[in-house]
Amino acid sequence: MMEIYIALLKQDVKLGEVKEKLAEEGIDFLKFYPMLNMVKIRAEKDPSKPCHEIFETVEKEKDDFSSHTH
Repeated sequence: MMEIYIALLKQDVKLGEVKEKLAEEGIDFLKFYPMLNMVKIRAEKDPSKPCHEIFETVEKEKDDFSSHTH
């Protein structure tokens, strides 16, 4: 099952390098957040290991907005 992840890019990594690496790994690039230096991606499995040279951290996206309780 494809999961959505948010990843923080390492300091000197360029967006072009990120897109290239993601394509190599079969990971979908969804969005870039330039002010945060983060990307939203979609992958079958946790991309932390195959993309460790471009990502500082990787977190699975949480759907916190719809899971609140009253």
